[in-house]
Amino acid sequence: MSVSVHLVGAAALVLAAGLPLGASVAAQESLTESQIKEAIALGKDCGSIPLIRVGAPRGDFNVFIESPFARVAIHAAAARQMQQPFAAPQMTRDIVAPDYRIWVQYAPDGRRTVSVNRILVQPAGATEVAGVIQPVRERGFSQLSVGALPAHGIITEVRWRGSEWTFDHIPAGDFQVILMTSAGKQRYAVTAKDRATLLKICT
Repeated sequence: MSVSVHLVGAAALVLAAGLPLGASVAAQESLTESQIKEAIALGKDCGSIPLIRVGAPRGDFNVFIESPFARVAIHAAAARQMQQPFAAPQMTRDIVAPDYRIWVQYAPDGRRTVSVNRILVQPAGATEVAGVIQPVRERGFSQLSVGALPAHGIITEVRWRGSEWTFDHIPAGDFQVILMTSAGKQRYAVTAKDRATLLKICT
């Protein structure tokens, strides 16, 4: 599936297939060569990319959801900021992996004594246990890098990740991210508007 990206006043982007870039991709589907080129070009432009960020009125965190497309764009932007070359042959298997990565950062008024033990995903409107998507992997602290070099020129919320949960897919429609925290369960809604909102990651 070929992807066509259009930025209109830093706001809108459209896929040739008629789906938002944040739309779910099945676990077995990898980015096409065309999609990779589009993501690299978007990242090297260092404008805004389709990285989802959501908060909640009484939540302690901001939640970030990174699609494979966003991941490639982020690495391309980091390479550009560090004046390093970046092209498809230089990408690792981890960068182009067909999965979604979710991490959290404390909201400005979030309680620093609250920690996240696990993250789940569930379609909007589902019952307490119906349709819950479990992560396939969790990894601890990580820092964005370009090759062996720690990245700079990228906002801290994206560069530094305390813990990161990996999912093989996310719902195609509206959904919620459920944080299992030391202070109880917190829910963060993700809508079509959130999927279509672009985030500027270059400093």
